Amino acid sequence: MPTQLARFTDSCVDLSQKAVAGEPQPPLQKGRGGYADWVIVAIHCLREYLNQPYRRLLDILHEMP
Repeated sequence: MPTQLARFTDSCVDLSQKAVAGEPQPPLQKGRGGYADWVIVAIHCLREYLNQPYRRLLDILHEMP
């Protein structure tokens, strides 16, 4: 059974992919453009949900599977 955080993250990813115009791009384009727009939106949603600064959020995301 997924945790509440995992369910919220899944919802953020789904909604952000729908909100960005066009087909969702791969999450990371090394050497070209960095992160896709939908990834940036999802990370911002998660940051707001957890009420953490971006630096702390990176630590949290690193620990997630």
